[in-house]
Amino acid sequence: MATYNNRLLQKALLSFLGRYSIAMGATALAALVRMMLPWVLASVPYLGFYPAVVVSAALGGVGPGLVSTFVSLFLVNFVFGHFNIHDNSSIARQIVWVTTGIGVSLLAGMQRSARMREKVQAEELRRMNEDLEVRVQQRTSEIQEVNRRLLEAFHTLEIESAERVAVNEKLAEKTEKLNQTLISLEEEMAEQQKSEEQ
Repeated sequence: MATYNNRLLQKALLSFLGRYSIAMGATALAALVRMMLPWVLASVPYLGFYPAVVVSAALGGVGPGLVSTFVSLFLVNFVFGHFNIHDNSSIARQIVWVTTGIGVSLLAGMQRSARMREKVQAEELRRMNEDLEVRVQQRTSEIQEVNRRLLEAFHTLEIESAERVAVNEKLAEKTEKLNQTLISLEEEMAEQQKSEEQ
């Protein structure tokens, strides 16, 4: 039991690390593209990070999508630009970015959750089918065994019935012979009685 729990914990940890590594890797790749193409993405600083958020959320779920969103926000404001609290257009872009990132993360995360549920349900259905198949095979074997025993019992009854018929026929023959013998004896006794009376 402890080994099974350790394996489950280890699997969950690897899944967690893998999902968040995807988020960090996708965001780092987007940042690298942003560094390599500053003249293209300067006017739209968050555009290069949209694919990172979508990939992170689609492959990792809501949490990795949100991590990618907020790491991108940090990179745009503190690595590729300078955060200015008094720049209203910058604040508006940040609000739009965070809202969009959360929305994309939620949608992609829900889609991922639906795929995972479908996968779990398919696995559960496969297991149930296997269990059902095993039970059907067991029931079939039990029914075949019962049928075999019934056939043996029927055969035994046929043999016993045939033996009883044969015994009854012999008994009827002997009874008939006995009756004939008794009739003959009665006739002889009646004749003897007549001869004695005369």
